[in-house]
Amino acid sequence: MPQIRTATLADIPEIARINVDTWRSDFVGIVPDNYLANMSYEKTGGFERGFVSGKYFYYIAEQNSEMVGYICVMQNSEIPEYISSGELKMIYVKKRFQKTGIGKKLFIKAAEYLYKKDCKSMIALTLKASKAPLFYSAMRGVIYHDKKVIIGGKELDEICYFYNLPLE
Repeated sequence: MPQIRTATLADIPEIARINVDTWRSDFVGIVPDNYLANMSYEKTGGFERGFVSGKYFYYIAEQNSEMVGYICVMQNSEIPEYISSGELKMIYVKKRFQKTGIGKKLFIKAAEYLYKKDCKSMIALTLKASKAPLFYSAMRGVIYHDKKVIIGGKELDEICYFYNLPLE
């Protein structure tokens, strides 16, 4: 049974590793291969800056002392066209632990955190061509908006899911 805990600064390198590995497994054929190949475990600066500044809040999932996934949320979405008081920035679970309920546990814990911080809503953005829309829909997200984004020089469809908090 996975345990969910608040991340520490020492967790950032493993968070970065899970991020890169999950992108490389889950986004093959969606984002350009060269973009995936150029991702690096060592590029942790954004994770560290957000963590240290308090801008981003992370929970991690552990099973048998192994970090198997994480979620990152923030108050006050950075995206002006999406009117929301909270944003799910990232949620990634190692390939072999996907579809085990870990993502759902992380999602619920993060939504509870945002609600306790007086957020009345939360958004989550994802690529339409990925498997993530199935997850966000299962978590009862409502499609709020979609737009085009450029990743690695390729134009992709991005979907924004909206959630009222607290979750029902």
